[in-house]
Amino acid sequence: MYVAEDQISKGNISPESRTQFYKKITEELIFKRRLMQKSNIPGSYSSLKEQRERILGRIAYEHLININESGNTLCWKNAIRIIREILNCDELRANDVFNEIAKETGLITEERYQETFRFIHLTFCEFLAAFEVAQGITLGWDELLKYHRKFFSMNIEGKLRLIEVIPFAVGLLSRVKREQALFDVAKLNDSTLMSRCFLETKLYNHKTWPAFITNSRKNILAYKQGDFNEKWLQDLHVFNVVVRDANLSAENMGINQNIDLSEFYESLLDQEKISLSQVLSSLARQDAAAVFRLAEIGNINLLKDFPYIIIQNCDQPPFLGLVKEKIIENNSSNAEDWAALLSEAALQKRLISDVLDEMRYSEELYNKINEDDTYNIWYYKTLLPETFLTQCITLATKSKLDTTLTKGLNLLFKIKSPSENPYRMLSANAILKIAFGIVLILSFYTSLSNMSLDFFITKNYSWFSCICGIVYISTCIVISYRFNILNMYRSAINRDIITDQLPDELIYRVFSMMVISLYSLIRIDKKEKETLEALVKLRGKS
Repeated sequence: MYVAEDQISKGNISPESRTQFYKKITEELIFKRRLMQKSNIPGSYSSLKEQRERILGRIAYEHLININESGNTLCWKNAIRIIREILNCDELRANDVFNEIAKETGLITEERYQETFRFIHLTFCEFLAAFEVAQGITLGWDELLKYHRKFFSMNIEGKLRLIEVIPFAVGLLSRVKREQALFDVAKLNDSTLMSRCFLETKLYNHKTWPAFITNSRKNILAYKQGDFNEKWLQDLHVFNVVVRDANLSAENMGINQNIDLSEFYESLLDQEKISLSQVLSSLARQDAAAVFRLAEIGNINLLKDFPYIIIQNCDQPPFLGLVKEKIIENNSSNAEDWAALLSEAALQKRLISDVLDEMRYSEELYNKINEDDTYNIWYYKTLLPETFLTQCITLATKSKLDTTLTKGLNLLFKIKSPSENPYRMLSANAILKIAFGIVLILSFYTSLSNMSLDFFITKNYSWFSCICGIVYISTCIVISYRFNILNMYRSAINRDIITDQLPDELIYRVFSMMVISLYSLIRIDKKEKETLEALVKLRGKS
């Protein structure tokens, strides 16, 4: 329902924070979904909405503050007890109400009959618990912090028990309480948690904000070489996200409060403190934009110094999108080199070649290629269509990168491109049409002469039968020839070979029976075959 509403409004209702998002979704499931299903039910809907929020919120909260209960497995009896207390009803009525909530909202599902149940996702449990803290308990915020401090001193599971509830709760508190809540979170000395709370409240003018920026920088830079674990990457990623959000918020409000991280990135890239290669490789899968930001500020040439990072991470959609932007930039002087690395990634990884081949060709690259006749074109009409993949391979033919970096492309370019062998491509594309054109002409000649095949046979017109046989065999050969050329190029660029693309007409079905037997007559040459085998071997290693 929310997705449909968002599409209708063309994204104008998109929430700015996770709190807003889950608030809208839970409202849809708890309340509006019932209205759509049972629009003729009389009565006050707001009371039903509040009742369900109280029930689910209290169930979620009491579950999370009970450290003895595991993750997202909740006790059915506890839920029934809570419903009885809220509605002041008997156990039978409480069971009916709970089953009705499960059926109409879809937020919970029974695991073991009247023993355990679970929320459809733990995040819904955490959000509803936060909602209870902010709306249903008098001193809910203070109580939540008390439990968090208690659990934090326990094991790892205890430290993470309420880590998602706190940002939700801060975002759900009234405006007057959020100010103090941020002071309370700051005292916990958890920069990642503080980042999450800032993202939920957007209070970047809060008094704790300057100290947060200073401490976050200091903590991230305090790591020593070899200590770049998942926690460090998460801290760096969240810090980048919250600073970008703060800058965007200031820009939207017309406030000149932009935070410049240039000095921070320069310190981060100090070769004496950290392993740059290790940081970029690890960061690429966490925050693609940060990699390019680091390269820009630190004057790092990713193309020259860290090409393997680009090749290895193009299977990540955000990273792939940024590389694509580099290729199609109008003022990019390194478009060919970026295209070469992306093509190399596609030749090594099937997932990338699939994505690029499904992309519509770029108008910018189309114009760029057509304005320069020195490119070796790697697409040809309908035989090998122009896609973003074949455009990148075409651009890569003029790349100036070290050839040791692009082993796949080196092998590929041993095969003549379609533009280097135009007669071969022309014959493969046109010969099929010519062969069938002859058949049509002969058929037309027969019909004009009011003659049938039986007439020719009875009159001993053996020459006509010979011509039909020759045309039949020739057509089978050209079909085989076309398929071999097509599949050679498709296999070379890491695409599926065509095994059955013949139309349904009877004559095609008959001729296709001959293709297999004649396949060995029309083969690619030995050099091309060896190149294809080397490419397949390279993909196996990657």
